[in-house]
Amino acid sequence: MVSGEDKPVWRGGWYHYYGANWDEQRAAAIERDDNTCQDCGVSGDELDRSLDVHHKKRIGWFREEYDAPEWWERANRLENLVSLCSSCHKKREWSKTD
Repeated sequence: MVSGEDKPVWRGGWYHYYGANWDEQRAAAIERDDNTCQDCGVSGDELDRSLDVHHKKRIGWFREEYDAPEWWERANRLENLVSLCSSCHKKREWSKTD
């Protein structure tokens, strides 16, 4: 089985820690976006789960570009976050342009 960097869909791995301000910024993004997926328009109230919040610029880029321990403050700025339903989030995660 091919895994890691040798796998065709490898995107740099998954980093589970989004920083100390993640919960607050996630809630703020959903509120700003009126609890609505910004790609397809489905309301979070229509789903069986809460909306996802996607980093437009991947969080790993901030860890690589900055040595300061507060890299997550830059990564979690509202202008870098967008509320999406799970389906649209998957599309964005695997798109070649995002």
